[in-house]
Amino acid sequence: MRFPVVAFALLCATCGLVSAQAPPVGVAQYEIVAIIDHPDSIYLSAMDVNNRGDVVGTCHPVGSHRQAGTGFRLRDGAYELITYPGAMNTVLSGTNSAGDIVGRAWFEGQPQAVHFIYQRHQFAVIDIVGAEGPVSASVWDINDTGMISGHTRTADGREVGFLARRIR
Repeated sequence: MRFPVVAFALLCATCGLVSAQAPPVGVAQYEIVAIIDHPDSIYLSAMDVNNRGDVVGTCHPVGSHRQAGTGFRLRDGAYELITYPGAMNTVLSGTNSAGDIVGRAWFEGQPQAVHFIYQRHQFAVIDIVGAEGPVSASVWDINDTGMISGHTRTADGREVGFLARRIR
């Protein structure tokens, strides 16, 4: 009666339900080399660092509630607060060596975030287009070639990752 077990194992391996990866062989230990703490912030999260050492993320000013935040870029020891116009919360999630930044902004009364790119001190909304037109997507990072990554939902409801290049 081993056939059903073998068949199930073969089915799982074929569908990708069984991982063929080796188990971890050790611990990768990292040492904190810098504490990033804006002096007027009660909460700060560093989301990305580029090859120049620029750090981007989000922070919440003293006296604000957790949903009201602004994005920040830390470059050469100086903070630049970056807030999408009219947004109640801005998160900067990725940056590249050219200083281009991607992020998300939320507005009072609107459940969906606006995804944007910030280049040369100007915002542009990111519109992700699939084979059949615009898709709902979350943008997370940008590399040095300008390619962005994130995730989206397929027509059958699955969450999948994507890479996208600029077309205009």
